[in-house]
Amino acid sequence: MNVTRQSVENIYFTSWQYVRIGGYDVRMSSGGSGVAWVNSQGRVLRPPCDAMGMPEDDSYRQDSTALSDDDIQYVSYSPHGVRLVAQPPATRLKFDDPLGMDPEASPVPISIIFDEGRYKCWYAFLPARRPTTPPYHQFNQHVCYAESTDGFKWHKPKLGLFEYEGRRDNNIVFSPYVPRVHDVFCPGVFIDPDGDPAERYKMIYYSGFTEEQCARYRKRHPDEFADFGNGNGGWGIAGAVSPDGVHWKLLDEPMLIHLTDIIWGSMAFDRHRRKYVLYYRSWPRNARSPEPWGVIGVRSVARATSTDFRHWENGEVIITTGADTLPSHVYYAAGQTWLPGSDDQQVMFIYRWKQEEDVEDLCLFSTPDGWAWSPVPGGTPIMTAGQPGTWDGSYIMGGAYLIELPGDRWVLPYQGFPIPHKYPRIAPAQRKLHPGVEANRGYAIWPKGRLVALECPDEGSFATVAFHPAGEKLVLNAAVEPAGYIRVGLRNLSGEIPGRALTDCDVIWGRNALEIPVTWKGDPQLSANGQPVIVCFELRRAKLFGMTFR
Repeated sequence: MNVTRQSVENIYFTSWQYVRIGGYDVRMSSGGSGVAWVNSQGRVLRPPCDAMGMPEDDSYRQDSTALSDDDIQYVSYSPHGVRLVAQPPATRLKFDDPLGMDPEASPVPISIIFDEGRYKCWYAFLPARRPTTPPYHQFNQHVCYAESTDGFKWHKPKLGLFEYEGRRDNNIVFSPYVPRVHDVFCPGVFIDPDGDPAERYKMIYYSGFTEEQCARYRKRHPDEFADFGNGNGGWGIAGAVSPDGVHWKLLDEPMLIHLTDIIWGSMAFDRHRRKYVLYYRSWPRNARSPEPWGVIGVRSVARATSTDFRHWENGEVIITTGADTLPSHVYYAAGQTWLPGSDDQQVMFIYRWKQEEDVEDLCLFSTPDGWAWSPVPGGTPIMTAGQPGTWDGSYIMGGAYLIELPGDRWVLPYQGFPIPHKYPRIAPAQRKLHPGVEANRGYAIWPKGRLVALECPDEGSFATVAFHPAGEKLVLNAAVEPAGYIRVGLRNLSGEIPGRALTDCDVIWGRNALEIPVTWKGDPQLSANGQPVIVCFELRRAKLFGMTFR
């Protein structure tokens, strides 16, 4: 992957992406292994051949007869005493406005994005009366639009674009009841700032396709077509584009016809790979079994990529039920999100369906490179259902994107349901289980940057990889116990920066704040002189969430 060198403003420790595996010793600062055998004078001792079997340079050779075992010791400059731990949300808040939640508690997705100085929301609802004749099937969700200045009080403009129940004074922006749109289910919206301005907003949704559409797709992608089938065409992922998020144009052909029954996923443009990346629900197959897909498959997370948002490489499963979990626990769907204000750090909230209880919770996965994903310790689950009998007391589903709200808060929109996942969708007033309790939407809230902590329960140390800082001052997002501390040192690729050693740092004792200034004998300047830096940490009984350069 060819990545343009850029300065770094914010680092959040959700993965080991910025942690230097080789430690911070000067001998390792240019990319060594982080471990070594040394003599009593600290000289690195090397075997006759390096790890790849190649002869070492003569400068590293030593006379073994002049050494005794007492002269040789092993040292490691790798990180120690630290671990990544996901943090549960600090609070939850229910929306006063349910934004069109189906009263029968049918799960419908929501996308909220901060853009052009306001929060923009796209949500779906199922109409009370739905057509039952072709081409309309069971998936008849309407997509609506709302705006907010604070993320809580929503304005629903009367757009007049679509008729609903004989009237046009509504905020519907996309409907299945128009030509060429056969079904709409689980829509998701994202902004593509690098794309064509006429297509700045992009939408994905699950849809049915005609036999003619499927035949054309099969001809273009003979080795990629895979579909559950419904006896009248096929199913897959469709798309639409818009210049403003309100007026949408349907793409002429299916985006992806693959093994998915709904999407429940997310979309992003990866600026480093220059590709659109789609995460969606899929089913790995057992090619030797004659059983139908729904019996042998296990819901999983799949990924597909595209360079133009039209033509997609065949999807592949990337996260599925593994040997380290119960077979009844399935990863139902995923919501990938960039961390707010970042284009190279991302996480994924995955709904996990625990079939033996018929509940769903949220698990947190992260990636160091945007491609390989793994669960964050403590993040399975990172969030569970609330108290029984409440609006989110039985199962929950997360939204697609983390957003930042005023008051230094990171929030994840989520949906809560008072009944089990597969409980019959009966109107709340008619249910015997938690009668009258309606499903709703709300926010799971973390203090800014505090989604995952790099924790040091005792003594520890680590260093970052080298990077160009975006500013000349450093602040930490950290929680340090009264008996704990954090000490920071700086190096460049040649060695310690004068006056910025760990021993020069003004030790941070017993602080808990989103922004803790780092100083060296009272001076906050990095003194990096435009060079890349390696940030070294010694810490005790502390949680480090992130750091910011200004």
